Amino acid sequence: MDKEQRKQIIQTILTGKPVTTGIHITLRNKPRDFNVYQIPLNCLIYNSYNGRFKSKFKTYEAIHGRRLNAEIPEDMQIINDFLWKSNELKNKQTMDDIYEKGQLQYGIVTRDGQIVDGNRRFMILSKLNEKYPTKFEYFEAVILDEDIDDRELVRLETEVQLGADEKEGYNAIEKYLRVDELLNEYKYPAEAIAKMMKLRPKDIEKYEQIYQLFREYLEFIGYPEYYDLLEGVEDPILQLHSAITRLEKGTHSVNLARDINPEEIEQLKVVVFDTIRIKPTNDHKIVRDIIGKPQSKTPDGIFGRNHIWKSFFQKHMERVHNHLDKTAEAYKNQFFSEDIESTANDVEKSLHQVYSKDMRTLLEKAVQEVKIDNEDDKVLIIIDTLREDTRTLFKNYHDLIIEQYADNKDVKNALKEVIEKLEFIYKEIEG
Repeated sequence: MDKEQRKQIIQTILTGKPVTTGIHITLRNKPRDFNVYQIPLNCLIYNSYNGRFKSKFKTYEAIHGRRLNAEIPEDMQIINDFLWKSNELKNKQTMDDIYEKGQLQYGIVTRDGQIVDGNRRFMILSKLNEKYPTKFEYFEAVILDEDIDDRELVRLETEVQLGADEKEGYNAIEKYLRVDELLNEYKYPAEAIAKMMKLRPKDIEKYEQIYQLFREYLEFIGYPEYYDLLEGVEDPILQLHSAITRLEKGTHSVNLARDINPEEIEQLKVVVFDTIRIKPTNDHKIVRDIIGKPQSKTPDGIFGRNHIWKSFFQKHMERVHNHLDKTAEAYKNQFFSEDIESTANDVEKSLHQVYSKDMRTLLEKAVQEVKIDNEDDKVLIIIDTLREDTRTLFKNYHDLIIEQYADNKDVKNALKEVIEKLEFIYKEIEG
């Protein structure tokens, strides 16, 4: 069914009896009352501008070089799959609920059948319609009785969904994508966007800066516009943004120790981006250990201790960063398939497997050096660390050393050097 056919059927529906009346919606900055009607499912299409799944749409566009068009049945199915797979457990629960109780929450549609609000409900009703075609035939929604252009459609969709108090179901990246879209594509002023999304005007500038960091990260790892790769990345990006902002203003704890130049900030980005990408630990706490607490009385992160940072950064570049692009390219060739998104995920997982151990070792060593550097009695900290490391070596690796490293000169010389120096110190203490 094309646009004009949908429009004619919906216009006829508007002359019939509504299901509910007196629904308050602001359209073109004017509050109005609307009614809810039953609309046949085959008269509706998804809203391709949906802010809830903007990252999915943009990733698809980057991979396939075209925008999804809900007027095309094949693209309707792709969007349908996005919606279903976004949260299958919740979708199944909602499906059971709608099956038992019917559609309890109305949607909003344009007069030509685009769904402004209620895409997920429509998707579930469509799936139920496949099984029970006579029981689930309609989508209950407000029908906007005048034409609206893309700019107004995006504004309304933003207010209804991203501006609502309940934002469940949105990926973290979506709100940043929407701010950038409203600012740069649709030219809305920051004050208007803030009102749509229930934010403060100063938050809009912050959101745009964070969005640019997301973009920079994707370009850094070689996947520009592949927004699906940003899952779980918001927290460390927010930490990085906060640190950069404070460092540039001179209000970060690191500024207490030294002047920070732009090159050092770029170095910090490299390390944090590599850490996000390789995931050397199970969470992003390690990023806080790299950056340090912004308002600490003394710099307490790796970046804050200049002598530790310089040594760590050099080793990180030599052992990890300088190898990533070449290794990633090799894996791209190894895992190449028509499913580009799957290939990208396989490459990133493989990089984690290869480099996470080296990164974790370097980071843990640097964190320990910062801990020692922070202590007044550094000798006791070093001695305690040495004792624990020796116990671990003896308990967990004794047999391995005897069996596999008996002829390894580096291991033997290292052990000999440690023993000799410790014996020398001990004898001097004993007198």
